[in-house]
Amino acid sequence: MRLMSLLLVLLLAVTAFTQNIGERCRKPSNRPGTCVSIRECPVLLALLDRQNPNLSILHEARCGFSGRIPVVCCPDPVVPVTKPSTTNPPPSSAVQDVSNHRNVHLLPMDICGPVADSKIFGGKETGLLEFPWMALIGYLIRGEIGFHCGGSLVNERYVLTAAHCVTSLPNGFVLASVRLGEHNLDEEMDCDLETRVCAPGPLNFDVEEGVPHPQYSKKVMKNDIAIIRLKGRVPFSQSVVRPICLPVGLRHQNRNLDQEFLVVAGWGVTENGTSSPVQLKVNVPVVPLAKCSVIYQKIVQIGPSQLCAGGEKGKDSCNGDSGGPLFFLGLVGEEQKAVQYGVVSFGPKYCGTENMPGIYTRVGHYMDWILNNMRP
Repeated sequence: MRLMSLLLVLLLAVTAFTQNIGERCRKPSNRPGTCVSIRECPVLLALLDRQNPNLSILHEARCGFSGRIPVVCCPDPVVPVTKPSTTNPPPSSAVQDVSNHRNVHLLPMDICGPVADSKIFGGKETGLLEFPWMALIGYLIRGEIGFHCGGSLVNERYVLTAAHCVTSLPNGFVLASVRLGEHNLDEEMDCDLETRVCAPGPLNFDVEEGVPHPQYSKKVMKNDIAIIRLKGRVPFSQSVVRPICLPVGLRHQNRNLDQEFLVVAGWGVTENGTSSPVQLKVNVPVVPLAKCSVIYQKIVQIGPSQLCAGGEKGKDSCNGDSGGPLFFLGLVGEEQKAVQYGVVSFGPKYCGTENMPGIYTRVGHYMDWILNNMRP
């Protein structure tokens, strides 16, 4: 190993330092990456352990040096994203009852959707871990992780989000990670100053797989739903993180929510145009689909697989809330539960525009697809 390291140093020493650590690069083979120390790039470091290392790849990957340590262009991790299948039939307008679905046992109905006694319910800022299913979706951008979408934990391996948070991403965005148990992004430790109770700290997971709906259309914003499989299992017994409930059974999947107030939460853009470091929430009324269709008729066609909510001035989901949950807080049977009925999809150009509700993917419509694509 030492001989190979010396050989690599000699190999890289023929050129001058060209790029700094942390800078974006496109090599070898024009693959996007970030300049890092060779010690921090397992993919290229592993080449040195081979009996006949491919020195041409190492030479091509050079960025320069940091002191005496070679700096190389470490390729971005490749996260598998399931491509839309051309053999899948188009979604039916009829909702499939999933009460007896083979995978319904993967939804932890016994612990999902716990409702906390919040001192500030109906306020703008959420209480500490008031909604323990909230997730932040992280993207590798220019060598750093940035959170640009939300989601909701539905079991120990899966997060529900929007398809546009998983596929057809902006240039330079690589789906990379999920953070759970976060409240304030600016604080290393989240604490309630009044009760002096502190959260145990966020949990970070790499993404194993992103699965967008096969009929997702960015052009017409239909079927905007996806699931993300985490690398590793969420330790429910060792953390305060819990999944949200999903609607199971036709009574819940087809529930008429018109005029009911649901909750949308996230870290999205606020009314002053900046992202909030603290998790926020707002109560929004569900707008009848017929009324919503008229409002959006010159923009896009709204259908039964979608929900409309909001339209009150200054109250809306916004950029950065994409993929986050729209949920109901109330009795499910004899228990207080939170049930997710929508996924934040899109809305008016200016968030919180009066008489312009936000559009959400209706979760009940896609429960069969969600369960079909979940694995233990």
